Amino acid sequence: MKRSLLLTVILLAAALSTAHASKNMTFKVGLYAPAELKAGVIWGLEYGYAIDENVSLLFGGDLYWKTIEDKEDLGDTESVGVNLETGRYLSKWKGFHMPLTAKIRMAIPLDNYSSLKPFVTAGLGIGYTHISFTDLANDGTDPQEDSLTYTGFVWQAGGGILYRIGSRSSLIGEMIYNGAKFEKDEEGGYYTTLNSSGLMFRVGFNILMF
Repeated sequence: MKRSLLLTVILLAAALSTAHASKNMTFKVGLYAPAELKAGVIWGLEYGYAIDENVSLLFGGDLYWKTIEDKEDLGDTESVGVNLETGRYLSKWKGFHMPLTAKIRMAIPLDNYSSLKPFVTAGLGIGYTHISFTDLANDGTDPQEDSLTYTGFVWQAGGGILYRIGSRSSLIGEMIYNGAKFEKDEEGGYYTTLNSSGLMFRVGFNILMF
């Protein structure tokens, strides 16, 4: 954990030392398929500095959020002259994962006239995963609740394509592997692990600012 924090600080310091370079911002959204959680939507934001036309140092934050509700259909009822559908919640599952990383993105220019630029990217940082579950099946009068929270080192690696649509703007498509297997000490010398690792498939919009 300490090593990952040190590496993150070093990468961030390198990015801040390039304050004279163009600022780079990327918004992304897509699908995240973690190993031991449910597949769901993941949002992303990256901000940093473009060292030149092909290399950028970035700080990124991602947010995966998934909610699953188990419902029971109780049929139709009539109230104040209209038909209403009646149901009951049996259980609710909520989970989110948030990695914060410092990373480098390197584009591979095809030629001087191509609007397409393949790129590779890699980063290190810290992550946070929280899972909660509520069981309401017992008439909802005595809900049973439980939750898990894990933090630890994360790493990301992958690649994609930048498609230039303007002098300082591009569309982006990427596939990134997010390594996030966390371990937590429990009582009595035991420990537990939660594997939040998985693949991200995302599209977005990249902007170069002055």
